[in-house]
Amino acid sequence: MCHYITATVKKSTPLEVLSEIAKSHGLHFIDIKNEFVEQQLPQGTTYLWKKSSHCDCGTALGCMNLRNQQTEVSDRESETKRLRKKGWSEAKIQRWVEEKEKASDKKEARNELYRQSQEPRTEEWVKFLKDAVANPAVGEFGLLLHFYKTGVNVNVKVYQLRELKSVPL
Repeated sequence: MCHYITATVKKSTPLEVLSEIAKSHGLHFIDIKNEFVEQQLPQGTTYLWKKSSHCDCGTALGCMNLRNQQTEVSDRESETKRLRKKGWSEAKIQRWVEEKEKASDKKEARNELYRQSQEPRTEEWVKFLKDAVANPAVGEFGLLLHFYKTGVNVNVKVYQLRELKSVPL
């Protein structure tokens, strides 16, 4: 149960060119076969795995997308309804809500510290992406971050796949 980073490039992209760019940033991508994922990608796409000796848990990628407060609020509302049905008093529910809010604030403060600590790593990813897309042999590069229950060869649904024409880096 870990995060893994995978990537996409056009089939016409010479992988040795991409490998040199990646290597200069301490990264290594290899071709991976996952028919289930590849069927969800645009035709003419090569699917790659960011190879490393371990998973990508704790990566700077996606660290800004930690569980958002809106989800916590809706979860809390459904939980308070459940507590009312169990016979909890309004005062007891209010204390419970206040405790949850304090815990949420502490969690958000920890998340913010984590985000700030990831800034140098994020900058290195941005440098790599700039170099990759600036190279005419590469041109396009896509990143996918997924939480796998086993390994990167399992069937996963690709959500929020968007083609971005130009992203200022």
